[in-house]
Amino acid sequence: MATVNRRAEWRAELRRLLLTDELLTLPEVVRGLADQVAGLGLVAAHRRTDERLGRLEGRDLERWYRERASSVFHRILARARLVDHSELAPLLDAAVEAGTITEEERAEILLADVVIRGRREQREAYAVAEVSVVVDAEPVRRVLTRARLLERATGRLVVPVVAGERVAAGVAEEARAAGVWRLLDGRAEMEPPSA
Repeated sequence: MATVNRRAEWRAELRRLLLTDELLTLPEVVRGLADQVAGLGLVAAHRRTDERLGRLEGRDLERWYRERASSVFHRILARARLVDHSELAPLLDAAVEAGTITEEERAEILLADVVIRGRREQREAYAVAEVSVVVDAEPVRRVLTRARLLERATGRLVVPVVAGERVAAGVAEEARAAGVWRLLDGRAEMEPPSA
């Protein structure tokens, strides 16, 4: 055995005779798999980081729209002012007690990013907004649901609004057709058709 250990070419030949091709290539396969797993870990970590940054950007953008509500929403509602939860919750509680909305619908309305009160067409009205860095179909769906619920709860006109930095492809027309206002970088993008 000592002679085999000293002679590298004998060791290699003995290994080749005793081990199958699959076993001989196993170290390469394991290294390749390890590289792939490491790459997947980086991809997953990068994806999680992107998601966290997106949520933080969304929160900052939501705060920006809330802080500038009276100036940003002025084309949608005259005398626009932010409605915070301390004002909205009792209003919704009364609607639940009256049987106009359910507890679940109350909770859904309270998830809205921004609620504005003002005047439209010479009457008191609300606007409910969903804020996303990139406005896609999901915020449009949410704002339509929440606007209908708030309209039922208050008996007032409620204007649905999506706000963000940009709109995903095809969503602007979908929002327009559904009667949803778009605010991009704080500016009203295009008034939806009259109902």
